[in-house]
Amino acid sequence: MDTERVDLVLQYILASAGERHGGEREVTATQMVKFAYLADAAHAARHDGDTFTHAPWTFSQYGPHAPALEARIAPVARRIGASTRGAYYLLEDDDLGHRRAAELALPAPVTVALQRALRAFSHDTHGLLVHVYATEPMRRCLPGEPLDFTPLAAPEATAALAPLAPLSPRARAALTARRGAIHAPTVAPTAYAPRYDDCFVAGQRALDAPERALVACGGTLTVEPTAWSAPARRERDVP
Repeated sequence: MDTERVDLVLQYILASAGERHGGEREVTATQMVKFAYLADAAHAARHDGDTFTHAPWTFSQYGPHAPALEARIAPVARRIGASTRGAYYLLEDDDLGHRRAAELALPAPVTVALQRALRAFSHDTHGLLVHVYATEPMRRCLPGEPLDFTPLAAPEATAALAPLAPLSPRARAALTARRGAIHAPTVAPTAYAPRYDDCFVAGQRALDAPERALVACGGTLTVEPTAWSAPARRERDVP
């Protein structure tokens, strides 16, 4: 891990957040770690999988995590004068230009990724966690394993198709007739209004009855190991 680069990323996050408004000026350690992960992912996408901080990211129960990077948050906060309030960090005034200094030292993909993350998720930790879990390195990884930021190979270009032979007059006439049938106006299906009859009311009362109240229970949820390698985690729009 490149500690100097990690400190620059964290300094930029704290200073940039401090320029926002209201509660969005404060960031937690969890948010800062995830923001740094998104910055590394953006850098790796443009540099053949090489992250900016070289932090040892792994798939933990907290999502993408790098304890060594998280350990740098408190020292960086103290150095630039950020205050703490419970789990929150806040840089009140950036009189010394910490944001500008970090911005000049960071590559553009990193600062762009951090600004996007701050705009979208500085007030939404849940949304941030959902977003990072859906990133490509996380979808390819198994719990407990190190993250691989290598970009997926681009699909090979398909060979150019040979031009189609011209249609015969008979085939052209058949195609025209078929197109007319496809675009013919269709009759809208009949819409039926919902039926709130005695049966519906009785069923609703049964569902809302006090004796059907939810009962707290305990148990263990076991995830089938093959679920982590399912196509739905690696490919989008898989049913």
